[in-house]
Amino acid sequence: MEILTTIMGILIRVGIPLGLTVVIGWLLYKLDKRWLTQEGEKDTSVGSLAHNMGCWAINGCAPENRARCRAYQQQDIPCWQVFRLTDGYLKENCLNCKVFQEAPTPVGP
Repeated sequence: MEILTTIMGILIRVGIPLGLTVVIGWLLYKLDKRWLTQEGEKDTSVGSLAHNMGCWAINGCAPENRARCRAYQQQDIPCWQVFRLTDGYLKENCLNCKVFQEAPTPVGP
């Protein structure tokens, strides 16, 4: 009976922490998988559309205005960067623009 009690004590002392570790690991694995699928989903916010479509498309600029627009001519740069003033500040109409306000925040290196 003493041997059985000793074996049960060892199993409980090792088994419970080991079982909890396995359960927590499995839960973290599921959470990571969920985050990866959410990260891969297509972003349809205005900020992502502005990068893909251009602000001229979202703001509905006329084709004749697009030809004169500096943002349309430099499509690889966000429009508010194109219109940035020489002192580094943005124009008032850029600050109030829905494209600028809903743009994703840049992430540092």
